[in-house]
Parts: sequence; structure tokens; C-alpha cells
Amino acid sequence: MNYVLMADIIGSSEFSNLSKLAKTFADLVKKCNNVNEEELISPLTITLGDEFQGIARSECSLYKIITWLEENKWRANEELPLRYAVELGEIETEINTEIAHGMMGPALTKARERLNMLKDEGDLLSIGGDIEDKELKQIHLNLYLSYLRNWHWRDRVLISHLLELKDYKLVAEKLKKTRSLVWKRNKSLGMDNYFKLKRSLEILLCR
Repeated sequence: MNYVLMADIIGSSEFSNLSKLAKTFADLVKKCNNVNEEELISPLTITLGDEFQGIARSECSLYKIITWLEENKWRANEELPLRYAVELGEIETEINTEIAHGMMGPALTKARERLNMLKDEGDLLSIGGDIEDKELKQIHLNLYLSYLRNWHWRDRVLISHLLELKDYKLVAEKLKKTRSLVWKRNKSLGMDNYFKLKRSLEILLCR
């Protein structure tokens, strides 16, 4: 059984500069593969301009990949709202460890069906397969993703630094802002609660 991960960009057809969007997406996926190489059996591979698929090693690998993507999107050149489908199932052909192309099996088929269903359901992530506490994990991942959707792209520079440095005093120094201003923005963004939510997700998926 394998953990298939698929994702696509929400509303990609509405972007004004599709070539810029495609390059930004490709750069993010490439960096994710490099950083999370040990977490992937088959690397994240862009199958369409706005969609990727790959095979993760474990539920903990899924946690690391999804949270990495969600945090590093704020450093991108274009806003990338993503939704995800996870399917634990069988891949009947030989697994391609170089690129996630040319493989077939129920896990891939069902993952794509889940991704398509999300377009109508409005959720940001769907999980399928015989996964322990599946409903709980799906709810928790959707809460995590929804929390991030409350942040605004215009704040991306501040957000990316707060995610990286995790200390408003260091961020204030890096951005040459007053500590009181960055402290207020840290509070209004709910960064402390974000890190608690992320940690609880880590405990749930990596225990």
C-alpha cells in the first residue's frame, strides 16, 4: 500500500499571468522535492500545469511535505492556494522513483477522483484508504489549511519571516521594524496558535 499525494492550484484559470504562475508552481515543487527527498518514494511531479502527484513514505512524510509547501508558499512570486488529496492504496505497476509518471493503480485513480470532488465540496483536503483515525486526521488537516487561508498575501514578507524565525524580536530586527509593531502583527496573525496547531498535527501524524 502506498500514500499517494495529489494537489492542484485553486482557481488557476483566473490568474492573469499563467506563465508566471506555472513557473512559480514548478519552482516550489522542485524545492519541495529537494528538501523532502527522504520523505518521497516517487517525487512530486507536475502532471498538468497546475497539478502535481507523488508518493510519500508515511503519514509523517505527508505532514512534512504539506506543511513545508504551506509555509514556503509565502516566499513564492505568486500566490498559490492549494488543495490536496491523499489516498492510501495499491499501485499495480512498478513505482517510478525518478518521476511520478507512467504508474497505474487504484490509489492513483481514487486520489484523482478525490481531488476532483474537492472542487465541488469546498474542502481543502480529502483522505481515502484504510487509514487509522482517518476522519480525525482529515478534519485536523482541513483546520490547519483553513487557518492559513485567513492570512493575506499582502502580508507575505512578514509572514514568511515569522514562520522562519519564530520570534517577533528577530523578525523586527531583520525587517528593521519596531518590536511593538511586529508584536502586534504577530498577535493579529495568530502565529502562536498556528505553531500549536502545527505541533498537534505533527503529534497526530508522526506519533
